[in-house]
Amino acid sequence: MKKLTLLLCLLLALQPAFAGPYLSPESKLTGDMLSSKNLSDLKDVPQARQNLGIGTAANYDVGTGANNIVQLDGSGALPAVDGSNLTGISSGSTERYGCITSNHTDASHDIQITAGYRVSTSDHQTGMTLASAMVKRIDAAWAAGTGNGGMLTGSVASGTWYHLFLIGKADGTVDAGFYTGLDPTAVLPSGYTLYRRVASVKTDGSANILAFHQIGNRFIWDATPMDLNSTTIGTTATSHTISVPSGVQVIAHLNWEADAQGGKDMNVFYPGKTAETPAYNAAPGSMVRTNTGNNITGHIDILTNTSSQINVISTATSSKLRLFTRGWTDISLQ
Repeated sequence: MKKLTLLLCLLLALQPAFAGPYLSPESKLTGDMLSSKNLSDLKDVPQARQNLGIGTAANYDVGTGANNIVQLDGSGALPAVDGSNLTGISSGSTERYGCITSNHTDASHDIQITAGYRVSTSDHQTGMTLASAMVKRIDAAWAAGTGNGGMLTGSVASGTWYHLFLIGKADGTVDAGFYTGLDPTAVLPSGYTLYRRVASVKTDGSANILAFHQIGNRFIWDATPMDLNSTTIGTTATSHTISVPSGVQVIAHLNWEADAQGGKDMNVFYPGKTAETPAYNAAPGSMVRTNTGNNITGHIDILTNTSSQINVISTATSSKLRLFTRGWTDISLQ
């Protein structure tokens, strides 16, 4: 009882300190972090964000509209957005234009390349832009610039296929050169690390470039050569070399002639395909069916192997066939 009396006396003595009406804690507080302000009363928002380690991204919504943060889709790819303001990005695109070749003023030794763009084969992403037309000579050692030599190594030989490459440096310098192989890395001039094949040309018996015309990735001989004149086509498939680039596969465009020889069926086909005996009015069909008393002609497009070859087969021995190569489509230039 004495203890209770003592406690009541103490409370009465302290009563002035609690005078006045009851006030909630917030009504007496000022400054930051009031719950009713929902953090809107922070004096230094950037500093608070930095202290929390959440960065400025916390202020933006996810989406593809203005001031949105772009989010990758379920496959990890970017959604469709307007990238017109992006700069300094290597797209890795295979887009191509221009770089069309033709015989130049000295048609036997010079090739002109029109202005254009190609992506380098060496890294499959760096673009090379040839700002203006360039002429390179096949009869002189390589030297930078238009009108100068183009042989990346050695000297020009007769009866030889040469691949023409666009070559480039990391600083954007672009030139061109000739080489017999498909990978000129070992013979590129100092500082050049990029390359892309843009055409192939062939020299004749005097080491002069054979005349041609190029339309896109199609090449047409000015003078159509006869590549096969055989009277011994037989029932076993045989390979024959025709006038198209070596080292790459192309689609050869051929004219053919067959003499009157009475009921013989013949096919011309891709060497990588299993040989099938031609058949008239049955699979696999017949490209040529001869008859007595009439010579027949036609044309055909055939995929070659990398040795510039096509295959021929007949239903009978001693079949007669001639092939003329009009040109080719270089499918690897697409």
